[in-house]
Amino acid sequence: MQYSRRYTHMASLVLLNQIKNNAGKVVVDEEDVGDEIAVLPSFHAIPYACLYNICAFVGDICEIFNSIALISKYYYDQFLTETFQVNVSNMNSGMRIDNFFQFFQKLRSLQTLQLHKVKLQSSHLASLEDSDYSLSKLKCLELYSIESEINLWNCCFAGELALEKLVIHDSKVTYIGALLSHTPHLKVLCISNILDFGNSSINQLEPILFNLRHLKLQNLPITDLALSYILKLIQQKNDSFKKNKDGSISNKAIILMKLERLEILCKNITNSIFKMLIDCHEYMMMNLKAINVSNCNIIKSADMHEFFSKYNTSINEVGLGCPKMDDHAFLLGMTMDDDKTMISNMNLRKLLLAQSSISGKSLCVISSVFSHTLYHLNISWCNSIHGKDFEFLCEIKSLQELICNHCRRLHSNDVIKILLKCNKMHYLSCKNCSLVRLKDIEKKVPSDIRDNVLILY
Repeated sequence: MQYSRRYTHMASLVLLNQIKNNAGKVVVDEEDVGDEIAVLPSFHAIPYACLYNICAFVGDICEIFNSIALISKYYYDQFLTETFQVNVSNMNSGMRIDNFFQFFQKLRSLQTLQLHKVKLQSSHLASLEDSDYSLSKLKCLELYSIESEINLWNCCFAGELALEKLVIHDSKVTYIGALLSHTPHLKVLCISNILDFGNSSINQLEPILFNLRHLKLQNLPITDLALSYILKLIQQKNDSFKKNKDGSISNKAIILMKLERLEILCKNITNSIFKMLIDCHEYMMMNLKAINVSNCNIIKSADMHEFFSKYNTSINEVGLGCPKMDDHAFLLGMTMDDDKTMISNMNLRKLLLAQSSISGKSLCVISSVFSHTLYHLNISWCNSIHGKDFEFLCEIKSLQELICNHCRRLHSNDVIKILLKCNKMHYLSCKNCSLVRLKDIEKKVPSDIRDNVLILY
């Protein structure tokens, strides 16, 4: 898969070079091309998918589109009507980014825009709302490593935006609420590594809180106070909704949250995350499917225990990766009693335990209880697991994806046993595992098995 992407990227760059070198020799109007089309005889044989990848990998998309326009009006028009996703990286020139957004006036089908290290200004994002632009139909906006300061309040949004997914990572973006208040259709919100998004910023989530399907808050300067505020917002919204016209209170009228995935990965958050979800149970019901509290400071198992007791039949993805998560905390939190009746009720498919302190004791329980349901397991940096402990993984017959990076006690023999016994495996990552040798794996694992597994070493 990775090889394919690199090959496509190289092929795209070669193609672009051909276009640029021959652009001056080609007639724009294809009906009058005549014999001059022989300059690039194979151009029209190039699949549209290949041309599309040029725009996915090369930053200066305006130059690419203009070059294609010189070669073929057909392909140019096809781009304008069929380009659904554009990725742009490392565009630092103010003039280029201005031209870039002006160019988007022509893209009528654009649904996803990903910007990485782009010199973005508030005025550029203001075009999201312009009805004359295709960006008014944009459903997904992702901003990564935007170094220029962007105050979303200055965008002066007035109407509704079509956004359904918003990702802001490691960027100097402030007043995110100025955008959220105009995104009634937003289903996915991921905010990470934003220093200006603290406890006082949580109120910005109010307009979209009950419509969200996926909320991810990672590496933010928020504390348990932020969770208390979220709970307060939910309760206040429902209290106002329960009031009848005569002022009486209805016990039946409840606004249900649509949240399916919740990821809170902030070091100053404690087990209060479980307390909040317990208190929100009547508003969540069975909608919540995934919970990830990795990197949080989970210090008590009792609250985690109560949470899984209430949500055990709906949750199928769990992330508990933190140093204080040892065997005692993990097993006490996820089991109802000694016979593990509660944990067996869970249809757990994905388990993230990276950087935890679990040992073979936990792996034994995991392999026995989830041997037919678990397809993804991450135990990276779990250096309390060693020796024969890894053999428990061989008992998970449903395992398809295993990530065990930086496990310094993982040995080549362990990997070999896993590959031979887990016949559904198709992805195995063991990066920075000093005792794992790829030559040993190639020698002892048949090629028909290795060919079906992507091994990252």
